[in-house]
This record gives sequence, C-alpha cells and structure tokens, in this order.
Amino acid sequence: MASFRQQRGQTGSPNPLRPARLEDAMTGPPKKRADIAAENGSPTKSQLTIPAVIAAMKIVLTVLILLSPTPISASTVINFDSLPGNTDPGATYPGIVFSTTAGNLIKTNPFDNGTSLPNTLCSFNSLKGDCSAPVFVAFNPSVANLTFKASGADANGGANVADVRVTHSGGKSTIKIKSSGSTQIPTAVDLSSFINVSLVEISNQTDPAGLVFDDFTYDPGIPEATILVSDRSRSISISEGEMTKITAGPAMPLIGASLDVDSSIDILVKWRMEVLYEFNVSKSKAGAFKKKKVLVKVPKSGNVELPANVEWNVTSELNGLIVGGNATIFVDCPQLFNSPKNFSFNIGGENPGQFTVEDYIDSLTPDVDERKMLKVIFAHESARKQFSDGAGVEPSPFNDTKGFPLISFDGLGAGLFQITNGIGGRVNYSDHWDWTFNVRRGIEILRSKVVDARKSEEKETRRSSFAVRSDSEDRIDVYQRYNGGVGLVFDGASWVPPPLPGKSKPVANNGYGLSRISDEMSRFGVPTSRPALTKPVKIVAPKPVIP
Repeated sequence: MASFRQQRGQTGSPNPLRPARLEDAMTGPPKKRADIAAENGSPTKSQLTIPAVIAAMKIVLTVLILLSPTPISASTVINFDSLPGNTDPGATYPGIVFSTTAGNLIKTNPFDNGTSLPNTLCSFNSLKGDCSAPVFVAFNPSVANLTFKASGADANGGANVADVRVTHSGGKSTIKIKSSGSTQIPTAVDLSSFINVSLVEISNQTDPAGLVFDDFTYDPGIPEATILVSDRSRSISISEGEMTKITAGPAMPLIGASLDVDSSIDILVKWRMEVLYEFNVSKSKAGAFKKKKVLVKVPKSGNVELPANVEWNVTSELNGLIVGGNATIFVDCPQLFNSPKNFSFNIGGENPGQFTVEDYIDSLTPDVDERKMLKVIFAHESARKQFSDGAGVEPSPFNDTKGFPLISFDGLGAGLFQITNGIGGRVNYSDHWDWTFNVRRGIEILRSKVVDARKSEEKETRRSSFAVRSDSEDRIDVYQRYNGGVGLVFDGASWVPPPLPGKSKPVANNGYGLSRISDEMSRFGVPTSRPALTKPVKIVAPKPVIP
C-alpha cells in the first residue's frame, strides 16, 4: 500500500547556492572596496546617491527573496538528543508517551549506532541488565506515516529480532524487526502503511543485549473522513435526511458518493447502497393491510471498490432502473474508519407535466377514443400526479411524505392511474416509482375492463335483442369497472347500475361512470364510438421491474 507521506526537506545538506568553503570564494589578494567597485562599474561611496542606494537595496531584497528556500512542512521527529543521558523521556514530547512494563526502566542511552547523536532509547530490563524489555509508544492524537530506527542487533542479517504490534484505525497488526547484521547499521522500521496509529508495542526481543531505538518520525493522523453525497443532475449537495428526486423524465438523479480525503490517498474503500420502500398490496375485511417491503441493493451483491479519493457514481450501477424510498449509503475502509459508516437520505420523485403524460399515452395507443378515456381516468384518479404534495395537501391519510408516490384514500392505489390490481398481478414496486410503467399498467387494466364489458353485453344479447348498449352506456360500464365496480346490468329494458346486495339503491360508483362521461364530453365533445375491443396484451415495462 502506498504511503501518504509527503516528501520532506533534508536537513544538513549543503546549499547549492553557497560555496562549500569560505576560502573558495576568496582567491587572490585582498582588494579594496573602491577597486572592486571600479572593476564592476559601480559607483564609489562618494558617488552614491540616495535614489541609487534605495534601488540597490531593492535589488538585494529581491535576490534574497528569490534565493530563500521555500518552507516545507516537515514531519515530527523525536530523537531524544535534547535530553540528558539516562533520562526517562516519559511524556516529555507532546502527544506521545514512552513506557515499559513494571519493574523495568525506559531511558535515553548514549549510543553511536548510525542514528542521530548522542541519544537512543533503551528499555532497560532490570533482571537481565540489558535493553531487552518491552517498549510501549502511545500516540494521542493518533499519527500517520510512522517510521523509526532499531539498532544494536548482533544477529545475522535478516534474522527476526523483535515483534512490533501496531494499533491503528484498521485494527491491530504485527510485523517483525529484522537484524541488519551490524550493531552500527540501524534497521528502518516502516509503519507508514498503517493509518492513525495510536499504539506501538515492541516485544519479544531475541537479540543478545536487546535493541535501542531512535528517530521516531511521523505526521498528524488523518481525520475521520466524512461521506459526501451529491445530485450531479442538479449540481447540489445532499445533506443527511434530505431528499433528492427522480426527474420528470423519468430518470434517476445522478447520485455521487465520495469521501472528503486528500487527493493523495490511494487506499481502497468499499461502497454499497440500499433503498427500502414499503407499500400496501391488499386489505383484509377487518381493515388490516398486507404490506410488501422491497429492498433494492446497489450493487445487487457485494460492494464496489474504489480508491478513497474517487467518487462513486451510484446511479450507473442501476442500469436504468427507477428506484425510490429510504436510501442508505454504506462505506467501509478499516484504514479510515474504526467501523463502517453510513449516510441516509430519501429518493422521491418529480411529477411529470400533464401534456408530457398525454403525449406518452398517445404514443402507446393509436385508438383516439381509448386515448380520451385514459386521459379522463388519470385526471380523475390522481389529479394528474404520480407523487404526493405531502401531508395536509392530499385528501388521503397515506400521503405523509412529499415526493413519495401518491396513494389512494383506501391505502392501495398508487400513482397516476392509482394502480391496485393490474393484469399479471397486484400493484408492484415500479407502479409506485416509474410513472411510465404506471401508465402502461393503466392501459392494461382499461383494456381488460373493455373485454369484461363486452362479455357482459354478449351474455345479455343472447337473451334479448334489446340488450345492445349505446356508446355512452358502454363507456359508463367500462369506467365503472375501472373504478372497481361490476358495470351495468340489463333489467329487460335498459342498462342500469346494479343494486347493492339486499338494497334497491344503485352502487355508488355509478356516479363515477356518469361523471367521467361528463368530463370526457366537456373536454373532447360527444363520444363518437364505444371503446375499441383491444386485446389486453401484456405491455412490457420500458425498464427492469423489481418483483
């Protein structure tokens, strides 16, 4: 795994803009100032004027600025060299504590072993009289890009001489310290692959006389990343608990998820999203609803792995599927988080315009009269809305969330055509969230009701030749059936609404059929024909449907 460490400036290196030795710049006999000035064409002291002096000072200042080295943010380096020998460093340095086990001593130890002079760190074993006791280095706050040096090993090169147990944001890990083969050549211990290190434990030293340690170098720990969610189609950020919306197209919003981490971070993170939506599918005589929960997983299984500095294009994983409900994005990266993080928001929907829906209806059916009926039905059933305007606006008590699907007063119908039971099964997920699918299901249902109306008429005409319906009666029958009614019945002389069981009063939804005829006439004129007998062929949804 790549290190997050930025390149640090080297100390103690010669300045390329400065001679290595002063005498190298002073060859030849000494010269007087006037001679030097004359050689360079510069004025002597007596020739200098105030403007000339100011100009010269500006030039010198400019040169000094240009030659000044650019400051580089250096890592923290702890080398114990400012402390006296045989001193317990303890908590001398801010944010770091050195310690050992009870009965042993942690102290500075003057030792020339190829690290910074004069001191190293020795964990003195009181029983053995050497530097083999465990070492504990605690960091608060945690750090990143940690390295240090271990030296004094007498073992052959490559031999394991100690264990290093690291506590970091991803858990605990153990590595080995290997001997360099010489007490004068330190071994570099690189823990930079571990992020947000809070504790280092050095134990199980096997080298004779133990090891000493020096030059602990580290950077500040990486702050816990925040999940950022945006809607690229609207160029907005989404706050937790807020709603983004399916467009009137319909199309999913372009949802992107990212972490606010430095662009240099190249570790992998795991992303996934779940969208939960619950709706009613039926209702018992006692009034209890049978509900269905649909959980859409993105991706369908597993996770999407991406570099931590790359945004996840969530919408691309849906492959055109329209989904809505309560969404939660999950991200997991042991190096950045102690536990997986999540971000919750809602996906609602925008209502399409009236003419957008009507144009879509026209594109699906060539029959002019069928188009008229469909346009009247969706205007009445939903007031031309797929999604609710929120609690207090809709008459139904089931519309408490603005932007969620419009639900009927009985808690079952959904969307533009208030789909409850359609051809091929009950209302499903896509009826709620994809208005184009809702329209197609509305057409399926209407055509099935036309077939039912024809069967009813044929049955009665076999008994009486007077049972042939007028165009208006036929349309009233179909409208009533769409609204859950049983249609008209022939009483021997004319077609009338059927009475309620045990009563002489006609069924209530007769008014639905009559008012729909009135609506149709006021908008389109007198019906020119009865509904066409179109076979209710299953209309394939334009996009994948969740069962």
